[in-house]
Amino acid sequence: MSTRIAKPAATPAGGITTSTTAALPAAGTSGRLRRLTDGLRGIVVDSGIGWVNLGGAVVHAHDFLGYTSGTNETPALQAAIDSLVNLGGGRVLLGARDWRLETTLKVASGAAFNGVCLVGDSRQTTLLSWYGSTSGTAVLFNGSKNSPVAQDFQVINRVARGTTIGMHFSRESGTGTQNSGNLCVEVSSSSFYTGWRFGDNANTRAASEIVLISCGAYTNTYGWVTEEADTLDIMWLNPQGGENGSAWSLGSGCFQIIGGSCSGSTVADIECATYMLTVIGLRSEGANRYLKWVTTGNNTTLNLRDCLVTAGTNADGIMIEGGNTGTLRLDGCDIYGRIAVTPAAANARVTLKDTRVMDSQLIYPNQTGCVLDVLGNCRTISSIGAPVSIIAPGRYVSSGTTLVPGFTWDSTSPFLPVIATASLPAAGAANDGRCVIEDNGTGDRNLVFYAGGQRFRVDGGASI
Repeated sequence: MSTRIAKPAATPAGGITTSTTAALPAAGTSGRLRRLTDGLRGIVVDSGIGWVNLGGAVVHAHDFLGYTSGTNETPALQAAIDSLVNLGGGRVLLGARDWRLETTLKVASGAAFNGVCLVGDSRQTTLLSWYGSTSGTAVLFNGSKNSPVAQDFQVINRVARGTTIGMHFSRESGTGTQNSGNLCVEVSSSSFYTGWRFGDNANTRAASEIVLISCGAYTNTYGWVTEEADTLDIMWLNPQGGENGSAWSLGSGCFQIIGGSCSGSTVADIECATYMLTVIGLRSEGANRYLKWVTTGNNTTLNLRDCLVTAGTNADGIMIEGGNTGTLRLDGCDIYGRIAVTPAAANARVTLKDTRVMDSQLIYPNQTGCVLDVLGNCRTISSIGAPVSIIAPGRYVSSGTTLVPGFTWDSTSPFLPVIATASLPAAGAANDGRCVIEDNGTGDRNLVFYAGGQRFRVDGGASI
């Protein structure tokens, strides 16, 4: 329910009473006005339950430089943020300056904070430079559903990276999903061990409902990292990553990456163990590997759509690891590298639709039973600009050394035969390409197909 602010009382003779933010009296007399003379420098009105800035609370961080402790300018920025505590939040204008941080800057560190915004001039001219501990954090966005905003600045590490963190979204104390509703626009983090971290495994603190627009991660060991099982619902729009070890390291959760580009990742653009990840239009260039996926749970799904992967240094552009059933779907992608499956990922499912893959093997088949479904217009190419080969739509199965046709749907015979388990046709080359429904006599039925001289159940992948 919104609060109605009473009509301001008549301006007293001699003008509006002046006050500093810290000296404001307790709210409770609706309509009182005060002209603030410190960093806020605005007119505030008593709503009856709190003081509200009539022009929107805005402070200039330069006005708080008197709080600097030695060479450490974190106390000055912290004082600017804390000056908003009685007014329910506002904007801190950082200006064009290289700020020296030797201790962690905490945004929204008080329970009463809402809508605290850090606003710079640009990523090129507004810097938050970390000179603190090699195990420290430069900026902590802390609190419960406080909706802080960060815009137009860069956080950069100036010491040995150690285990440093540039931007951390997590509650400072307590447990559970505590930090949410954050928005970052045109902010980057560079040269840290972890550029951006969401959540905290060690203290069971999660982060969720965060949107990052045109944000960057450069020359970090890890660019963006998610921790804690309840960290989820994070969206990157037009991200930029460059020269990181891994641009993304994503744990369990649901995430979306839309647009943007990565270059020069020395491990992988994306390392993940998520149960749902959607990537649309992310371009990769010069990475060791585009995607490394550990299928940590059954029915996990990764969706890649309209993505371009070029000039990778590892032949395995996409690597699937793990021992659970997971599905990788590629729709409208150009992958200049093969899709590799480790022996532990026997139950992997890969679906290609209108996609080009640079390797005639399609999938590097280290494990018998991996299944590939081909839909639409899919092709293989040996190099950029080389002739293409059309992949026939249908299902293919790894025999351990190569992919062999499994079965194709026959529109003239839409009904598959139902056969008792004991009467299933024997495995062998003569039956390759067949598909039947197995009835085990207890009410359960499975789809069974024949390929590479073997017999497979669709639900398990292993030969039977």
